[in-house]
Amino acid sequence: MAAAAGPGRWSPTLREIAWELLSYQRVELLDEQRLTFAPPPDFSQMMIISRLMRAVNLAGRGGWECSSGAVPWEFDDGSGFFAIPDMSIARDGADTSAQYQANIVLLCEVTSPLEPGRSFNDRVWKPKWYAAGGVPFYLLVDQVKSSWTLHERREGLSEYQIHSSGHYGEAGDPIDLPEPFGFSIPTDEWPPYTDGEE
Repeated sequence: MAAAAGPGRWSPTLREIAWELLSYQRVELLDEQRLTFAPPPDFSQMMIISRLMRAVNLAGRGGWECSSGAVPWEFDDGSGFFAIPDMSIARDGADTSAQYQANIVLLCEVTSPLEPGRSFNDRVWKPKWYAAGGVPFYLLVDQVKSSWTLHERREGLSEYQIHSSGHYGEAGDPIDLPEPFGFSIPTDEWPPYTDGEE
């Protein structure tokens, strides 16, 4: 950790502290006063993300790169704020994190019932931020409702519109991803929220 402020000592910015903390745990810098910390994903959250990524890799047949909770998404307003989406899908071919962000076509967040504050961000604020940043699609998976909602940023609009929605789990509704994807993601094997309990 950086040295404490004092005579002749470096005083780190909140952004520098946030980036350093990323090496220890998942952290987001969402505004000028707040660092948001996230524990490891709960079991059902982890399984949903894993099965989403597997479905994209199988159906996408190349051409797409998926990242799970590892790539910071930088706000494009010059603020220095960043979020860590649960999953991102980008066009293949990026060599840097900036290129990867420019190639992102879909961001996904999976709510955690144990973290109501972060779930509120997933439902309310992140769709606004991601749409303002020009991300074409936002997929919200809500574990409380066992539902998913695919948001789309349509031409000429600065906010997302709902493209489609459904429920997941046994006999769950598949997510039909429009172009540039053109394939469906099954949701019937996504587990219900269990908080790690059997």
